[in-house]
Amino acid sequence: MKYNKMEKVEGYGFEDKSVIHREQVADSLWKMLQNSPYTYAELSECLGWESWKLSKVLAGDEEIGLYELTHITGALGYTFNLNYSEIKLEAILPIDYTPIDITELF
Repeated sequence: MKYNKMEKVEGYGFEDKSVIHREQVADSLWKMLQNSPYTYAELSECLGWESWKLSKVLAGDEEIGLYELTHITGALGYTFNLNYSEIKLEAILPIDYTPIDITELF
């Protein structure tokens, strides 16, 4: 089953969850930078990035992969841990969804 990134958020219609997570990551990275001894320019230089890319990442406007994320957190003196949580199927399946017993198909 393919995971649907779109989820209905009460009062807001459908939200792309990847954007929400990207903004949360950006907020965390910004706080790490503020608590580090580095300036924005120093971090950009350390990463070998143009300042516009770092700006987009810290604003949550740029998707980054795990490599970039671990590179940034490492440069700021942090480690990166990945935690998994169970997806609640009720949140991504239509209300009238009825599971199918696939053994009946053969």
